[in-house]
Amino acid sequence: MQIYIHIIDGIEVLAPVPTQQVSMDEYLILDNDLFDPEDTTCLAQFIPGDVVKIKEGRAIQLVSTSASDRLYWKFLYDVVSGNKREVDLQSDVNIIDRVTAEITNGNRLHYPAVVAWINNQRRM
Repeated sequence: MQIYIHIIDGIEVLAPVPTQQVSMDEYLILDNDLFDPEDTTCLAQFIPGDVVKIKEGRAIQLVSTSASDRLYWKFLYDVVSGNKREVDLQSDVNIIDRVTAEITNGNRLHYPAVVAWINNQRRM
C-alpha cells in the first residue's frame, strides 16, 4: 500500500511512498526513490525504516524507527520546515557539529535555512 508523506524538495508536496502495514493504522515506510541518504536537498518528514501512524492515507506521527540516521534527517527537516526553534542538548549537539562540518568543508549542499540556523546557533 502507498501512503503520503510530506516532502520538501524546493517546494512542499505530499508524495506517495510504498509501505507495509504493521497494524490497523501503522505502516512501515519502505525503501523508495524519494529518499536518497546522500541528498540533503530533498527532505522527507518520514524516511524508510520509520513506522508511522496514518490518518486518511497520510503519515501523521512517528511511532518507531529502525533508520540509523533518523535524528539527522529529522533535524534537517525540522529546521527547513520551521519546526526547529531551540537546541535539544541531548540529541542536537552532535548533529549540529556534523552539519557545521558539512557546510564548512563543502561536503553537502544544505538549504539556506539550515545554514542560517547553524550560524545563528554559533552566535548564541
